[in-house]
Amino acid sequence: MINSRMSDILSPAPFAAAVAVAGTSSLYKRSAHAEQSLSQRRTNKKAKLYRMFYKFLGQVIGIAIRNRVTFPVQLCSLVWKPLVGQQLTSTDLFDSDESLKSILQQIQFDLAPLGDEMLEDADVQWVAQLSDGRTVDLSALRPPRSASDDEEDEDDDDEQFVRQSEVGDFVRTVIDVRLNECRSAALAIREGLCSIVPASVLSLLDWKELRALVAGREDINIDLLRSCTEYDEDVSPGVLSKISFHVIIFFLFSAMTCPGQCVWGT
Repeated sequence: MINSRMSDILSPAPFAAAVAVAGTSSLYKRSAHAEQSLSQRRTNKKAKLYRMFYKFLGQVIGIAIRNRVTFPVQLCSLVWKPLVGQQLTSTDLFDSDESLKSILQQIQFDLAPLGDEMLEDADVQWVAQLSDGRTVDLSALRPPRSASDDEEDEDDDDEQFVRQSEVGDFVRTVIDVRLNECRSAALAIREGLCSIVPASVLSLLDWKELRALVAGREDINIDLLRSCTEYDEDVSPGVLSKISFHVIIFFLFSAMTCPGQCVWGT
């Protein structure tokens, strides 16, 4: 028999609600508030884990720089620029997401001149779709409307549609939200990178210079490489024709970018 002190320990928590099931003992079901709190804790735990991964990636990049080892990581300017403290622009976003550029241009130059009804028919609302497919409500970032506009919005659903006078603000808001989408990840990478390489050194570099320093260059100056090549005594420069030299460069570049796919001597 359980004593009174032990029964107090086994009593349901305040957030649990007892549910009596016919023919069985009492079960306990989490309340809606408890489920929401548990989901939030899981989300925070996952975000913390991702941040650790991004920080580790920054440390790996820093180690590659300190040891002068090429680390062929493929990142866009949305990530490289925050690492050196450069300001992001809409060009950085459109270079990585051309479909977003065409959609915003269509809204701004094709649909907006035709009026509010065309925007509503095209279902242009104050929402933004992120790169992972999630949608974000932008209604809180919408500029305040006049009293006459509020009277015209008899239905609450009409408030979500973008007005002709709001298209410019809508486009700027979408661009700003998408530019800051990976900001936390980029800052975590920078934190790991600065733990290996001083931040004062990174500020001296352009984002393209940092990318070339970490991932290497996409093109190779063959003439410069040829002039720096040392030949064996039994091999003259004329033996290596232009075609054979390009073949050697191809295998060297493959070995640097995809080391697992290029094995010499086989």
